[in-house]
Amino acid sequence: MPTAGLVIVAIGGIWLCVLRNRIRLCALPVITAGFMTILLVKAPDIIINRDGGLVAINLGGGRVVMSPGNGNGFERDMWQRRLAVDSPDPWPSGGIDRVSRIGCDPSGCITEIAGKTVAIVSDPVSAIEDCRRADYIILLTRIPRRLCDDERVVLSTFHIWRDGAHAIPFGPEGPTVETSRERRGDRPWSRVSDKRRQYIE
Repeated sequence: MPTAGLVIVAIGGIWLCVLRNRIRLCALPVITAGFMTILLVKAPDIIINRDGGLVAINLGGGRVVMSPGNGNGFERDMWQRRLAVDSPDPWPSGGIDRVSRIGCDPSGCITEIAGKTVAIVSDPVSAIEDCRRADYIILLTRIPRRLCDDERVVLSTFHIWRDGAHAIPFGPEGPTVETSRERRGDRPWSRVSDKRRQYIE
């Protein structure tokens, strides 16, 4: 639920509890409006965990694929709840799925989101072709910066190291990047503190 929705529900709850006359019933539509803000939240199209080892791609229509592996069970469960799916579809490692418009191999994945081609690159060799053809690039491996246009790189290994897990919804105007660091705020135990950040940004 968005922060604004929580605030609205809290105000409605206080209103309902404090007032004693019939006007207190007016709090019910206020609380309902707060819960309705859940519908305004767009589920992310791509989620990447804090070390880049787990990737989820939202195919829409209640379908999600997650990169294979036996670890990260807790994260997988949390992501399935966030994306409202009971179980993910098999990882599409056998070529391009024409229906879902996604294809993956050991070097990465390529998919179409919001009418744009998005490449998730995990092999430096494939980065040369993907950086030339895709509209947006997500780099899960280190490559020379000259290979990819910075304007098309949505996420790199440096961003993952600095900001932790990422959730990326794509819209008509492009991707919006949400990070775990933004949600938790800067803490003394955070991977990169404000004092260190000023030297690396």
